[in-house]
Amino acid sequence: MQPLDYLIVALYFSGVLAVGAWFAGQQKSLKDFFLGGRTVPWWGAAASGIATIVSGVTYLGGPGLAFSTNYHWHQARLAAPFGLLVLCGLLLPTFHRLGTYSIYEYLERRFDARTRLVAAGMFVVLKTGYLGVVIYAPSLVLAAIFDLPLPLVVLVTGLATAAYTQLGGIKAVIWTDALQLCILVAGVVAAIALVAHTLDGGIGQILAVAGEAGRLDYFNFSPSLSETYTFWGCLVGGTFMLVSQFGTDQAEVQRFLTTKSPAQANLAMVVTVIFTAVVGVTVFFVGTALFAFYTAFPEKGGLATPGNGIFPKFIVEEMPTGVKGLLVAGVLAASMSTISSVLNSLATVVVSDIVPRLRRTGALPDTAPLALLGNARRWTIFFGVVTTGLACFGGNLGNLLDATNRLVNLFGGSLLGVFLLGILNRRAGADCGVWALGAGLVTALSLQIFTDVSFMWFGPFSATIAFSFGSFLAWLRPDATRGIAAPAKCP
Repeated sequence: MQPLDYLIVALYFSGVLAVGAWFAGQQKSLKDFFLGGRTVPWWGAAASGIATIVSGVTYLGGPGLAFSTNYHWHQARLAAPFGLLVLCGLLLPTFHRLGTYSIYEYLERRFDARTRLVAAGMFVVLKTGYLGVVIYAPSLVLAAIFDLPLPLVVLVTGLATAAYTQLGGIKAVIWTDALQLCILVAGVVAAIALVAHTLDGGIGQILAVAGEAGRLDYFNFSPSLSETYTFWGCLVGGTFMLVSQFGTDQAEVQRFLTTKSPAQANLAMVVTVIFTAVVGVTVFFVGTALFAFYTAFPEKGGLATPGNGIFPKFIVEEMPTGVKGLLVAGVLAASMSTISSVLNSLATVVVSDIVPRLRRTGALPDTAPLALLGNARRWTIFFGVVTTGLACFGGNLGNLLDATNRLVNLFGGSLLGVFLLGILNRRAGADCGVWALGAGLVTALSLQIFTDVSFMWFGPFSATIAFSFGSFLAWLRPDATRGIAAPAKCP
């Protein structure tokens, strides 16, 4: 790293902290802190959504997976049209009309407080583990570049992100995400351009070398349930994963709830899903380009490098001055955009879902007192500290992209099943929700522990069991106390 590289990284850190400080004094209520006063334009919400999905895990795990294997993972992109039908036609309009801080409040209104509390708890467990992986990802690069202990780098990355998130709330999250999206895309393009310029045959040589080695293979029509990425698993499982990720995950849904209307929320959702696919394929192509690069220069030792380490190796050893600083900023941007979004959503769920239920104080009004705003900031810092500690164990998880997808599918299917139960089955009574959640979670955990079924099938199986079991209880107990229908929009 040369002085110019350090300057670029310093400017990046200064920029994101400045954005957080800019919005620090603009929150007058929890509605401002968690929902931005519902004044965020659709394109800002979309940019934030893209940046959150394209995390440091994708930034490092994507190239690592493409370098080591092929493009089978991207078969899941074919599920986008089916997923968007459910998201934009059913889930997102329902949540936006409710006007709540958290989507899990719907479960209490539709079923009971227990269902809301269990769902919120599942989300907290899921996202706490997920953030441990996300914080670990950029630390690999920084530890190698600065020759610093990995735990120290993890600590700085996690707590710096928590600092600007608790300062500026969701608006700071969204607008830093937009800035970070530009930086991470610039870094990816710079890496591909450098490899293409270095190889005599440019992009053509990359495609030829990768194609000959099977690194460009896309379709896998194997009927096996144990293979990780097959066409059928990605099409079916990808649909459930997409809907659960964007429709039952507070960290993803929250930015779309900051828009002015359901129509703007739907537009932001469609743009997010489409451009996330484009950026995701581009990030994968970095791994393809690196495979061709290290095949052309075997003396550099890249072919023997584990997948997660291949992009950091290239950044450290091959990037010229200035571009190296941009790539480091890109890795940080990819990770910190996701970390900030999830920290804000974790604070949202604890303050609006868990604490009021445990204290039995009822729902939070839009004009919740500023004392609760302080609690939200303290919870943001708390989760920043906890997830930073978990990140120190990120090296035990294998490929980063696989690890996060496994977490999403382990919990997401159950949540999706109970949301669909509430919306589609009007006979389902108050008790049905919590039992449906339990049945779905037991299904996913059983598949994980006792079978070799791919995690891409966890979502379809657990969501189906959750919905079916809840429907069976509704049929079995027709006189049970019904949960109320979706209420009118909150003030």
